[in-house]
Amino acid sequence: MFAFLGADQNFPFMVALGLMAALALLEGVGLLLGAGLSQLLERIFPSVDLDVDGPDVDSPGVISQILGWFHIGWGGPHSLDSLGAKICKRLVAVGGS
Repeated sequence: MFAFLGADQNFPFMVALGLMAALALLEGVGLLLGAGLSQLLERIFPSVDLDVDGPDVDSPGVISQILGWFHIGWGGPHSLDSLGAKICKRLVAVGGS
């Protein structure tokens, strides 16, 4: 198994896995000490605003129309695009206040 993980083809994936493990370890240690890495970055860059302001989507999109054609979610108010639009509106409302 270690030969498979150490293969040349898997090097980029092992680097990514190691980076994720290092970030998780830093977050875990920060959690135990009472200061998370995310909070530290927020203190360093307090004025960075990463909100996305997009248009309101009230009509069903292509995905909802296709799923509605297959009667998945019925293409109505509970379709995937309508749910995504509701989530986006809430995120914009929360970010704007």
